[in-house]
Amino acid sequence: MVLYLFLVGILMLAITGTIIQISRFNFKKAERYKQLPYVIFSMIYSVVMAFTFSLLLMIIDPFLSLKWITNIVLAGVPAKSYGAAFMLLIVLLSNAVFLWLETLVLNIAERCSRNGISYSSFFLTRKAEDISNYFYEFHDDAGEIYLKKERIAMVQWLNYIRKAILMLFFAMIIAAFVCIYIPAVIKGATLLKLLKSFFILIMASYIVVTEAFYYLDGFTKNEQATSFESDDVSSTRVGRYDSLLKLYVEKFGSAILNKDDYWLEKSQIENGLFNDTAEQMDRSKNRSAFETVINFAKISRRMLNSSYTEAILNLTEGRSIAVGDSIFGEFKAYLTAYLNYFLSSGAKAVIITGSKKREDKIANSLLHEFKKVNDINSIWRIGTYEQYCRNNGYDKGIDLLVCTSDDLIKIDENFFTMNIGCLVVDDPECTYTSSAVSKKLIHNKIGEISRVRKLQYIFLCNNITRNLEENIETTIGENISSYRNLISEKRTCVILWKKEPQEKLQYKLGIKGSYIGAEYPIALLAAKMGVSSIDVWCDEETPYVTYSEATNDNLDYLKLNLFQDASINLNTIVHVNDISSYEESGLKFQIVFDEHYNLIALVENWLKYGGSSESMIHVISKPYMLRDYLATNFSKLIMKPSDIKRIMPSNGCDVAKQCVILLLNLYESKHGKKSSDIIKMCDVFYGRSFGENSIEECLIEMLYTVLPEKKVYSIYDHFTFVKCEEFDKIAGQWKFNGYYNVKLIDKDIYINIHKKYNFLKLRFSGSGQWKTTGIHKEDVYNYYLPGQIHCFDGELYRINQIAADQVEVMKTAPKDVPEYSSIATYQVLKFQEKLLYTNHNKYSVSRIKADFDKTISGYYEFTDGIVFGINNESQIESYSEIFLPKSLRVERRDKYGIKLEMDIPCENPVRAEFLIVVMFNEIIKTLYPGNYKDLIVCSADTELYRKTISKISAEEQALIGFVPVLDFVTEVSSVRKPTIYVLEQSYQSKEILAGLEVKDHIQNIFDIMYEYLEWELAKDGQEGAYLKYGFDSYPQIFDTDAVITYLGEVKTSRKSVESADGIISQELMDGAERCPYCGRKIFAEHVETTDGKYMCEHCAKQIVVQMNEVNDLYHTAKKLIEKHYRVKLPKIRGFKFKGRDEIVKAAGDSAACGFYDLKKSEIWVEKYAPRVYMMSVIIHELTHSWQKQHLDMERCSLELLEGHATYVELEMLHALAEDSYARNTLEKLPYINNTEDNPYYQGYLLLKNEMKQYPNKNIFQVVKLLEESVIQSVSADE
Repeated sequence: MVLYLFLVGILMLAITGTIIQISRFNFKKAERYKQLPYVIFSMIYSVVMAFTFSLLLMIIDPFLSLKWITNIVLAGVPAKSYGAAFMLLIVLLSNAVFLWLETLVLNIAERCSRNGISYSSFFLTRKAEDISNYFYEFHDDAGEIYLKKERIAMVQWLNYIRKAILMLFFAMIIAAFVCIYIPAVIKGATLLKLLKSFFILIMASYIVVTEAFYYLDGFTKNEQATSFESDDVSSTRVGRYDSLLKLYVEKFGSAILNKDDYWLEKSQIENGLFNDTAEQMDRSKNRSAFETVINFAKISRRMLNSSYTEAILNLTEGRSIAVGDSIFGEFKAYLTAYLNYFLSSGAKAVIITGSKKREDKIANSLLHEFKKVNDINSIWRIGTYEQYCRNNGYDKGIDLLVCTSDDLIKIDENFFTMNIGCLVVDDPECTYTSSAVSKKLIHNKIGEISRVRKLQYIFLCNNITRNLEENIETTIGENISSYRNLISEKRTCVILWKKEPQEKLQYKLGIKGSYIGAEYPIALLAAKMGVSSIDVWCDEETPYVTYSEATNDNLDYLKLNLFQDASINLNTIVHVNDISSYEESGLKFQIVFDEHYNLIALVENWLKYGGSSESMIHVISKPYMLRDYLATNFSKLIMKPSDIKRIMPSNGCDVAKQCVILLLNLYESKHGKKSSDIIKMCDVFYGRSFGENSIEECLIEMLYTVLPEKKVYSIYDHFTFVKCEEFDKIAGQWKFNGYYNVKLIDKDIYINIHKKYNFLKLRFSGSGQWKTTGIHKEDVYNYYLPGQIHCFDGELYRINQIAADQVEVMKTAPKDVPEYSSIATYQVLKFQEKLLYTNHNKYSVSRIKADFDKTISGYYEFTDGIVFGINNESQIESYSEIFLPKSLRVERRDKYGIKLEMDIPCENPVRAEFLIVVMFNEIIKTLYPGNYKDLIVCSADTELYRKTISKISAEEQALIGFVPVLDFVTEVSSVRKPTIYVLEQSYQSKEILAGLEVKDHIQNIFDIMYEYLEWELAKDGQEGAYLKYGFDSYPQIFDTDAVITYLGEVKTSRKSVESADGIISQELMDGAERCPYCGRKIFAEHVETTDGKYMCEHCAKQIVVQMNEVNDLYHTAKKLIEKHYRVKLPKIRGFKFKGRDEIVKAAGDSAACGFYDLKKSEIWVEKYAPRVYMMSVIIHELTHSWQKQHLDMERCSLELLEGHATYVELEMLHALAEDSYARNTLEKLPYINNTEDNPYYQGYLLLKNEMKQYPNKNIFQVVKLLEESVIQSVSADE
């Protein structure tokens, strides 16, 4: 009896536990709609298990005769109830097994679901989708799914039913147990039958009802989105930086550059990052295609996103991309615009999505978008897979196919598939692109069928990560670029800091002792106010290690006096160059060093790739001429990315130099470098992703770049790999991270690299360590001189001595790193020049070649930028003049450069020349931040120069040593124009000036000079006046008046952003601000026709809708042309109203407004168009009818034919007194087709010039005269 009760109890506990487990295996409430496959599975499973149970009962009887079973079951059980007791155990055991198997399968399903298996793609059939649509509302555009209100009651009833079933199950077990011992209640035989036929069905129905309940237990519209994931408790950092900003201004106000202009609002970012495609147009290798697509996009979006226009730029050049947006989101307009252009080439495109329901929505959505681009109807046929299959298995008339990945398997080789050139993968949940599905279905399948030279891919995912990019690149075998919407949801606080001069920020916080840099006072104040994570971004030229050590030395003082908290750990708050925190989205507090004169570019870069929440970024900037100008105007400049690009061009990476440095460091360092760090460096060098586990590929690539002559068969012969492990933060989580320490061990390779490149070595005094720089040993004096302090690998060192190919350095105490300028003379021994070009007698540019000797006698050390004077706040001299014990001599031969001679009207050319030299030199720093030390910008030592400097004040004499001067062995004429020379002074030619001598680049520098000088001269007081060099007024050696006047005359009248982006074309063509027909301004109201046209009220009052109206216009136009030009026009057989897409397709020209059918002598016109517009179209087509009768149209050029028709059209509009309409037509003419090859405009200009030569002839007579010469020209071309 006891044993029997024990067995029954064990089974009851097992059943209870598995029921609880089943309740755990379900999707989160926001995703309950995905539970439908479980419902279907549980129904099938229950039927199968019930049938299995019935089979099990057939084999029970043989077990009843077994004696040991009888002893167990009959122990304490009445004999009459033996069968019922045995059956109760069987039932309980069967239910336990039944539930255990269910739990196991659900566990497997749950794990698969969490790993990205798409419910809609892999489980649902058409019927299942219909079931889901019956219960749920799907809002794909917003990405939301809600349970329908009318189904809520059903959910509640299902919950009651499943609980009732469970109570019935346990009640029946108890009742059965009672009946076994009290047979009088229910006889044993009856109980046996009940257990056999009914008991298993209870648990089977419970599972089905429970799964159905979970399927329907989703969110309704009334429930808050914040409770979607109520089972996951998480926290998010939220910034409240207004008060922190006030504190920074209060504490450190004098060190901040951008006064009263800190917050970048969303509206500002929109204005700044949108609508400026001028710079992208300049970079485009397929300008006409890019311009065409952009103009299509502008039809739907008046504000263009610079990230998405960059995506279009890549697409028009044939590259593949990934976009972090929905196919129904903002990128839809850009995608449609590009596909409209792509399909016009004759190729086909496929959009692959996850479900049939989404397939239909995408097709309808794109059809609507294409109609916007093509006025009335889309000229492209968009079809789903069902439509594709209707015509004998495929429909070759489809241009754009929308299908699921499952349907893609069924597609065979045919006309359509052989012409597929573009694949758009709609993957909002990143399930296809992150798995092998894309490789199997997309790349292999279509790649085998398509005859297009190269497939182009557009991946659309809600969240683009680097891992996802790498998966895609591995799948398709090519690099991709990813793009995101740049709009920040909240505002961003940007503070631009001066690099500290005499006044140190730490003193404002009461921190004495060693200097700790600018970033630590900023970070410490933030940490004190509760900022929990601070990211510092800098390169090896910033002494972050030295400042960190100095801060740690002061840590006890800081804990006691600043934080009043002994437990604070700065290492968990301040993170230096932590790539994982940079990649994470959300709140950002960053401190960035501007070591390469890219202040505005740094801010723009952060806005693109930083967090979307309200954040704060600090930029610490070196002192240089443009710094204050950029800081003061940074919010305006950030609205004009083309202006940023003009001032801050991107500089390419010297891959060989970087690889050499890295390989040498791998040999010289004690333990080598982490494999992950090497891969990241190679990603930067080569501008592509090698993948996180591709260390072998990186090393082979580097060796080939540095030593292409050496054959490498196995990297393991040259490198060692030591497996290590560290506890680190990865993707926002702390975990043990395995990696390899890689070290170069092949001494022969190391020696060969040294012999080939002769790079300078650094020897660290006292430590015995040394490393190789990327500087040629012969260029050492361009970068380092004895006694100077420089930063290497984040630490400060003093240059002790320079000998042969080594520089000995010694670690020094923390201090602000000064700026240096050599005191040197240049003697030119040999000089040649060749004029390249002149610019309207304003200036001339010559290429020069010179031999010169450079003698270095010392250097200036500046503590506040290049300022010769007294610091106003500290009253300490801001520079010192340091002379070397012995002058250093450097010889340079056959060095190329440029000579710039300017026609500046001034009394003394030297004074203007001197200012130009100084400004040009400072701009060179910005244009060539990595190489400016290998260039010199200088004047010439002439008699006039010597007379001029002899008259300046003693205070200004220091400037003379600062500005390089060329001493020519052959005397240069003293009567001359202001002239400057720019020369390379590097040992090996780097061809830095090859691009600078281009006319556009020289002009660009003049423009920057003018904008800067105009800004500085307009400033009041000393602050920000860089060219005053610390004096009360501008030095006498500078002729600022003459230079600003000259630069104002030389500067280009730069096109406005609107003009550069073709916004005029947009206004005239899409009717957003002007009527597309007459050009009148549209203000508060306009008229829209049923077929999608819109126009002003004036045009709407004269819409042509009847064919008899067209006939009246025809007779008027025919009579007018014949009378005016004395020609006879052929009779037109008829007119037809046609849609715009039919006219465009028949004419083969997207700009066509009408069409003359040569074979049928019919004219096609649009219905519901204004009367004057219709008249001009008829005049244009009647001119073509005359051409058919009197000209050889096959031999004549398109410019002649269309120019003739356009000329007649415009003349007749003037004759009809429609002057405003004619003016509007003429204004639109240059923008027709949005390409340079515009036959309407080019032909009109051609004939307009020809008419001047024939004043007594009309246009028809002139065209007839030109026919023969045009035919001859065309024949010659053929």
